[in-house]
Amino acid sequence: MRRGHGVALQRVRKAIRYVRRELHVERPLIHVKFKTDGVDLFVDQWGKLVNASTDGQLAMRGALESSLKRVDWDRNGLAVRIFPLVRSATDPQPKSIVIDPQRGFGRPTIVGTGIRVEIVVERYRAGESPSEFAADYRVPVELIDDAVRSELREAS
Repeated sequence: MRRGHGVALQRVRKAIRYVRRELHVERPLIHVKFKTDGVDLFVDQWGKLVNASTDGQLAMRGALESSLKRVDWDRNGLAVRIFPLVRSATDPQPKSIVIDPQRGFGRPTIVGTGIRVEIVVERYRAGESPSEFAADYRVPVELIDDAVRSELREAS
């Protein structure tokens, strides 16, 4: 949890103590499936998502679970890919940009291509039109737009 997700050791310890005390689980790291947002650890308790790192504070389940759907997990529950949000909250959120350590040296890339977002944005800032380099890369212009939008969103 610390290395794979960057959760602080203090929060991990607090979550383990909470699960032992409140859920009566002797070995939480073996028997409980934790979820994380990269800051806190959460557990399912009686159908509610509970922040185990903050002594059982209830989480906003809908918001957290929609964010967690943008993460691909391996069999051991470790995050292997993240799909950042690229559009406004009112628009549908495609998984068009991916952060994957196996592609682009862990930098954001356009899904299924390996084309790094920063390269697309450099061309955009140089004055090229998205339709030009969409044709160069043989990808839909919507993917180029999402790449530019995601990078510019990070900068603001």
